[in-house]
Amino acid sequence: MHSTELKEGYIRTLAEQVENPYPDNLVTTCLESYTSNDDGSYGWIPLLQTETPHRVYCRVLERSDSNPPMYSVEMDITTDENYIESIVVHDVSSEGVFLYDKAFSADWTMPNTFRHEMRLPDEVMPKSWLNGPPSRPEEQVRSR
Repeated sequence: MHSTELKEGYIRTLAEQVENPYPDNLVTTCLESYTSNDDGSYGWIPLLQTETPHRVYCRVLERSDSNPPMYSVEMDITTDENYIESIVVHDVSSEGVFLYDKAFSADWTMPNTFRHEMRLPDEVMPKSWLNGPPSRPEEQVRSR
């Protein structure tokens, strides 16, 4: 199943996935955007539109009943020493948690997927594309 086919409006928690798991090809990811609070916990920071988000694998621990839902997630982050560490981030907005298809699990990457050659009429292509590069040096100069 492709991730776009699920239309629940929320991401299932680990406890919910015990009875109703996602297909094996789906994983949850979260935007890596958090801050350390004074008490040692981690909180969510909404991203600015100018920022480029970085996604990391995560697990949804809790979901609020609010609309849209807020999440507590366990993220796998890489520390300065390239060590993978798990942290729990609270109050993650629904824009920060995603269902994601594992690499090479979509239908179009399967080995026996039906593929058909694309046919385009020659009229829609520039003439310079039709017969490959010029074969003589003087033609290469003229084509530039």
